Amino acid sequence: MALQIMLAVHHQDKQWFQAMLRQNDHDLIMIDSMAEAQTHLGKTLIEVALVDVNFDGIDSGWMLAREIRAKLPLNVRIIILCDNAKLAMTYFKNTAYAPMYDWILHHPVYSEQLLSEVERGLS
Repeated sequence: MALQIMLAVHHQDKQWFQAMLRQNDHDLIMIDSMAEAQTHLGKTLIEVALVDVNFDGIDSGWMLAREIRAKLPLNVRIIILCDNAKLAMTYFKNTAYAPMYDWILHHPVYSEQLLSEVERGLS
């Protein structure tokens, strides 16, 4: 089952994520900036958002996650991507971040891990 995925990641990672997700027939909405993301929120069906913490500057991913939670249904899965395990654990332990995401992935991300998390809960 193809999902509509908002992809907001660093330019250097974008091709790899595109290839992995399109290989499994998912539809992608490519986001390069917060302004671009705003044009899609509430107007475009989004089932999963894969968002790098700093895709458009420091903490821009958290700002986008907050906007998604405020403007879209709660069943939209938000997967946060960060640079390393230590940073991921810091976010995971801080309860202030908990309402803004469903899962955190950190580099290096492997294709099986990515697809498993994106497709979690599908029948």
